[in-house]
Amino acid sequence: MLGYLDKFESFDKTMMRDTSNIGSKYEKSKKIRFFLLIIAPLLLGLFAFGFFIIVGLIAGLLWRLTTRIFLRFVAPIYAKAISQGDKFIIRFSDAGLPELESRRERWNMGGERANGSLLLMVFLISLLSAQYVDMAATGQGMENFECSDGGIVAFSYVNDGDEDCADGSDEDVLDPVMCPGDVCMASPTERFSEAFLSAEVLLVLMFAPIVTCVMGPLFAIKDSSLSIVDRETKSINPIGGKLLDMTNAATGFGALVVGGKTLWTMATASGSEFGESVGMVIMGLFLFGFMFWFFYHPIWISAVIYTKKHNSYVRRFDDLITSSGRVEFHEVQYDGNKIVIEAADEMTQPSIGPASPPPIAPTSPPPIAPTSPPPIAPTSPPPVAP
Repeated sequence: MLGYLDKFESFDKTMMRDTSNIGSKYEKSKKIRFFLLIIAPLLLGLFAFGFFIIVGLIAGLLWRLTTRIFLRFVAPIYAKAISQGDKFIIRFSDAGLPELESRRERWNMGGERANGSLLLMVFLISLLSAQYVDMAATGQGMENFECSDGGIVAFSYVNDGDEDCADGSDEDVLDPVMCPGDVCMASPTERFSEAFLSAEVLLVLMFAPIVTCVMGPLFAIKDSSLSIVDRETKSINPIGGKLLDMTNAATGFGALVVGGKTLWTMATASGSEFGESVGMVIMGLFLFGFMFWFFYHPIWISAVIYTKKHNSYVRRFDDLITSSGRVEFHEVQYDGNKIVIEAADEMTQPSIGPASPPPIAPTSPPPIAPTSPPPIAPTSPPPVAP
């Protein structure tokens, strides 16, 4: 028996040691990821005189302002619109919001919210790049210069101090003549790069935190404690369920699908061979990864600034909808193991939670009747004989 106990104790110590090793490895990986995604781009961004840091700070305040405007003016109208028909709104007693007290917790949560904003950037860049498919295919819209040896270079390379033509005919040109891209067609790689890295894409990336300020209201609605009850389908859905489903194409997995489809369309339009198209897709993925790595830290700064006020925005959203008087609220009654939802007579803030036991009336001990000692019969001394 003692042998089994010793084996169990050694196994328990081994499990505890392995668990601690896993935890330390996880913390180490988080630190490495934080250095690669935040610190390294911040150090590189110092060469831009802190431009991206300033943009991130301003965008963080803009995230808060956008959420305030949404909660004040749009939220009641949105709740009224989605609760029309045979529906009503209920409020859960506990939204389950995590209290992020430490700085590390806010930083981690800001990283999670920055990921959703990054997917929104993928979606926007894909939409902007999709309109340049013709440029990738035929070079239409490009401005090129034909070298003396027949080579084609971008017109902006003329007289830039570097010999881009093989024979150097692009330098010291007195009167350079621009050749349209569909006439003087550049190589497939140059057409793909020009179409993918357009001026609009670079502008969106530079002001990415400001563009993603619409994520603030979405995060507030996502964590709301309000839900919509449909009498017809007998279902309960979160108040932001439909809105989040609609935006999933831009802030979720749908953004990756749209981005991959855009890359493949542009690559196949630029190259005539399958291997060449695959190479361009790989190049596009590399460009995507580098751009998002370099522009990730200002989005993270904005998300961290917003995260500090996130819980208050969620509670304010719930309170505004509850007290707006534009939607129908219901009370929740408990009947044993059943939950009964009834229309509220007054505008209250109903909640669904675990049933509480009925109050127990205080009991007092029964009164104790006062007891008196038994009477003592008087005694007289015995008579003395004369």
